[in-house]
Amino acid sequence: MSDLFNQHILSVAIPRPLDGLFTYRVPESLLSKIEVGGWVTVPFGRTTTHAFVVEKPKPASELPEDLAEKKLKDISGVGSGLAVPLDVLALCRWASEYYRTPLGEVIGCAAPAAALGLKTAKKEARPLKPSAVTEPVCLPLTEEQSAAFAILESLRTAPAQSNQARVALLHGVTGSGKTELYLELARRTLAEGKGVLILVPEIALTPQLHERFEKGLGQTVGLWHSALSDGVRRDQSAALLKGELRVVVGARSAIFAPIAKLGLIVIDEEHDPSYKQEDRVRYHARDLAVVRSKLMSDSTGCCVILGSATPSLETRERVREGRYKSARLSRRVAAGGMPEIEIVDLTVEPRVEGVQAILARKTLQAIQETLLAGQQAMVFLNRRGFASFLICEDCKEVSGCPNCSISLTVHKKRAQLRCHVCGHAERIPDSCQKCQSASLTGVGAGTESLEED
Repeated sequence: MSDLFNQHILSVAIPRPLDGLFTYRVPESLLSKIEVGGWVTVPFGRTTTHAFVVEKPKPASELPEDLAEKKLKDISGVGSGLAVPLDVLALCRWASEYYRTPLGEVIGCAAPAAALGLKTAKKEARPLKPSAVTEPVCLPLTEEQSAAFAILESLRTAPAQSNQARVALLHGVTGSGKTELYLELARRTLAEGKGVLILVPEIALTPQLHERFEKGLGQTVGLWHSALSDGVRRDQSAALLKGELRVVVGARSAIFAPIAKLGLIVIDEEHDPSYKQEDRVRYHARDLAVVRSKLMSDSTGCCVILGSATPSLETRERVREGRYKSARLSRRVAAGGMPEIEIVDLTVEPRVEGVQAILARKTLQAIQETLLAGQQAMVFLNRRGFASFLICEDCKEVSGCPNCSISLTVHKKRAQLRCHVCGHAERIPDSCQKCQSASLTGVGAGTESLEED
């Protein structure tokens, strides 16, 4: 048995779907280079992989009894720089416990191999190229925007309380100027030396908002999403860790972005289900934003702004309970104002006869008047196919899916009955399978029948 008092061990998190930490010996020459939040390379099975340092090295004398010292392998190398800062590591720990996901996988989501330079031939990050930004473009706020901003700013500047998130809902109709309020909050946060994170639900939305923020802030803004090239991911991660880049616009994975002294998180369209990560590491970016704010309450005092024209039920309830503040924008900034909306009650209004779809005469008349005026009309129906289901008029049997407990939808163009849950399809029968009657009728409307009508 070797002298345990002269050796050290290190437990690391492997970015694989495996629970628990894995313990290795630390060669004396590498001991001083290891830091919590960093990464190392280790032998793992027949391969070598990178792993994350989640705790300090310990004397080998503290090795658990169920581990044999002679079976331990040595760490093969220490990566340069941090993988994740301590605040992001704390968020990863929380997500690992709450979502029951191995810690290594969560940290791997926060610091993918590309961000560590492991996916490119050139491991070292290149200097960040500054964008061609000019003086920030600031638009004047309307009276309603100013009132809403005052509420949000009072929350942002309120004294941070230990282990308590500061969250506000910005409930603004489409076109009411929510983005300009985000920009003004970001300007003041940056002036205090803090970082800013803007989340959007879809990658496709990032370029437009990225450009808007670069013009509005007059400085380089980073991008963070899964579609970035490996080289860009490596360079931006390094710039964020050094504090050279202080603003990030990104999709849901950007909630783990290593922004130094993070002071403001904006979740645009907070109601959108795309903020849920549904495969591998499962999490909800909006909820993690609130947790990250709470975990940082003792340091930078991070504030979260949830923006939406149609807030989620969870957010509405937290506002009602007084846990979140709320600011409202009810008017559009651009000319034209809000559209006129009229609800047509189909239980009262006369219907158009001889059509598959349930259509009021008043609705059809409005469409005709629109077309006669040389304008276009859009009719929306959230139902695919020709009819909702096929029923036998004699025995009332409804054709159902053999796999799911739902009826099959009639698709006339394909001459099929289809299940919109499991994808099962079969041809439209000539007669009822139960009573052999040929009196089969499609009930309900779909986009096919509406188009035909």
